[in-house]
Amino acid sequence: MRVSRKIVSERGLPALNMRALAKECGIALGTLYNYYSDKDELVVAAIESVWQDILEKSPPDSGVSFSQYITQTYAHIIEKLKDYPDFLAAHSISVAGSVKGKARGMMERFFGKIRSELHEVLMNDKNVDRSIFSETFREENLIGHILDTITISIINGKPDCATLTEILDRLLYR
Repeated sequence: MRVSRKIVSERGLPALNMRALAKECGIALGTLYNYYSDKDELVVAAIESVWQDILEKSPPDSGVSFSQYITQTYAHIIEKLKDYPDFLAAHSISVAGSVKGKARGMMERFFGKIRSELHEVLMNDKNVDRSIFSETFREENLIGHILDTITISIINGKPDCATLTEILDRLLYR
């Protein structure tokens, strides 16, 4: 997968195929088919590996505020995405058919991990004004909105999430 990530990093996700990977690895194309049944399976495995690389980070420091954690997480993702130019756009169009559902499910698992971490940090932040939450505006709703905003901001090329954290500071820390 390291070589697959290298191809994605240097040439983009559309350049990843069985022949290119076999050549880069210095192995016969037939050997590669022992590991991946087709290009779609290879692309899904590569996407999963890239997401792992992008989202892998240290657990949150104890005592970090929720908005600080959002800033750290955003900065980490932006920094890691520099290794994979155009990955987000290519990811959305590179998988087709039944494989698309598999790739989407894998991405949802990664976002589920981030969602859990965000929830943990939010719950551990003792300075959050809990009275802002209600039956119709729960912690999970806020976290979902934050993830949507982060995703859109990254796709739109925003270098930071200062506006988001300003909103969070005004909302959460009265």
